[in-house]
Amino acid sequence: MCGCSISRLISEASGGKRPTWCKKVSWLSYAEKRYDRVKARLLSLLRESAYVRSEGEASSGWTVDSDRVIVWEPRDVFGRRGFDWEDVPSTLIDEDASSGSRTVLHRANLEKFLGTRLGPARAWWRIWR
Repeated sequence: MCGCSISRLISEASGGKRPTWCKKVSWLSYAEKRYDRVKARLLSLLRESAYVRSEGEASSGWTVDSDRVIVWEPRDVFGRRGFDWEDVPSTLIDEDASSGSRTVLHRANLEKFLGTRLGPARAWWRIWR
């Protein structure tokens, strides 16, 4: 073994300048980007237009209940849900409160993960109050 990295070999072959896709990646940088797709999918699922005041008002949606965010969605004929919860960090999901087609998330952890506050949209005329 020569101890050479692929990055170094490419750098030597390209005259010392590495292509942008061939840069070193720190673990922290990788970890931050690892969940980008999951965040985008969660933000889409938790969009304002899907917010409902209570669970009985729609067949799918989400609502805020104090320190929890509750998401519900129907299952297809094979029993599958539309959203894949497998990639969502387990620290966000309240496994004890979740069941069936209902997933309960820890609001504070979820908001920190997404980098945004969740809740119903405020009426535009109340912004200036």
